[in-house]
Amino acid sequence: MTNIILIALTLHGEAGIEPFSGKQAVASVIYNRAGGDLEKIQSVILKPKQFSCWNNNVPIADTLPTGSAWDDCVLIAKAMVDGSFNPVTNASHYFNPSISNPAWARGMEYCATINRHVFLREK
Repeated sequence: MTNIILIALTLHGEAGIEPFSGKQAVASVIYNRAGGDLEKIQSVILKPKQFSCWNNNVPIADTLPTGSAWDDCVLIAKAMVDGSFNPVTNASHYFNPSISNPAWARGMEYCATINRHVFLREK
């Protein structure tokens, strides 16, 4: 699997229903965790229990998603791979407060709320 597909699938799984800005913010977290290093992206994304769309060894469908949400994810992923991506937040973590209130979020520094996600970083 190429980095573009891996990033796009992650963005789609984590923020597919979000507007473009939400997808960019999730991509920023991936980028920030990897320190902007493309070679670290795969290990950042696939690290256990980091991105819920990859929890429980969720298999990848035989066919890729389609539609405008997927197109946005691919566009952002391509920018990350070609080096033209600019993070929209300096956050390293995020969560959706309507789904969970994770203990790990306590003590972190608030960065922003973008659409359905709260973005944080370590102090």
